[in-house]
Amino acid sequence: MASTPKKHGSVWRIQVNKSGVRESGSFATRREAQDWAAKTEALALAAKQGKAPPGATFGQLLDKYAKEVSSKKKGELWETNKITHLQRQHPALCATKVEALCTRDFALWRDARLKEVTDSSVSREWTLLSRALTIAQTEWHWLDANPMKGLQRPEDVAPRDRLPSADELQALLERLGYKPALPPKTKTQRVAWAMLWAIETAMRAKEICTLKWDNVDVAQRIAVLPVIREGKFAGKADTKTDAPRQVPLSLRALEIIEVLRSCRSTDTELVMELGSSTLDTLFRRAKDALKIEDLHFHDLRAESLTRWSKKVDIMALAKISGHKDINELMTYYRETASQIAERMDTGQAGAAKRSPLSVPQVRAFAAFMDGEQLARAIEAAHGIV
Repeated sequence: MASTPKKHGSVWRIQVNKSGVRESGSFATRREAQDWAAKTEALALAAKQGKAPPGATFGQLLDKYAKEVSSKKKGELWETNKITHLQRQHPALCATKVEALCTRDFALWRDARLKEVTDSSVSREWTLLSRALTIAQTEWHWLDANPMKGLQRPEDVAPRDRLPSADELQALLERLGYKPALPPKTKTQRVAWAMLWAIETAMRAKEICTLKWDNVDVAQRIAVLPVIREGKFAGKADTKTDAPRQVPLSLRALEIIEVLRSCRSTDTELVMELGSSTLDTLFRRAKDALKIEDLHFHDLRAESLTRWSKKVDIMALAKISGHKDINELMTYYRETASQIAERMDTGQAGAAKRSPLSVPQVRAFAAFMDGEQLARAIEAAHGIV
């Protein structure tokens, strides 16, 4: 309970000790001190009972989600940035009392955002808000139901089908200062080598930037994306799925490693010596200078998997990419029907010549293949870049 406000000089001081909460405050008037104490006691009681604090708003719900949930995710920065943007751009929604939230509030938000960004962007933000509301309902008991449930979600856009052309790749490499077999001397040149590495290994940008020399085994011909040993993400790998994996290395990938080893810095354990933001900025800058439209660094992962699909079967392809769901893998396979037809005519059907595997078979066999076995399977593709 709250103590009686006492005046010390020109301020009123008061203490609260309720439901395990001990707080004190100083205020200009006795009334302000009493109001604060009453509010603090109500908040403490609500927290103990697992209920929403009296007068809690959607903005406060998002603050709690950011502090307790987003802070434990690798995507913390993205989620907190989106929450901050929502609170700044949609103050009326965030000021709405939790118990007054309804489907119409989020319908208005959806329609406003669709005028500003793409359907896919709204869909990603939708997932964040709906997740926060679900946790508020099921774990915090702030809501009786998720007000976004039953609301029409923006339709999923068709998967990307963009691949870089040979001319675009060549132009980008030249723009970035790439010189075959010559070690990179600048960050910009290292971006070119990161591009080549992405095409050889199908690794994501962050995976490339966090790859360490200790995790490259030339003898076994694998790059290991291991479990993090310490910190708040201990027990998880620095991959999108949080699962560790071994990436098989082709002969061309080994050549890239040797070139980078020849100019290895002594003050870093990172292979590429690039941060994710630096890689993204320099790649975008080169792309924009060449007026290449709608090409992302992540499209190089699709380029890699599309190329390897002509050399290895789907079992090995899933192992290379790290996908456990073949449907997800298919979003990266972007060979056109015309290109498939040409391979059919020339007898270069690659993996299509093998007996097809069911999804359960793929999952079962992929688990028993190590990186070295896959490296042998793709060795014939040496010189792909």
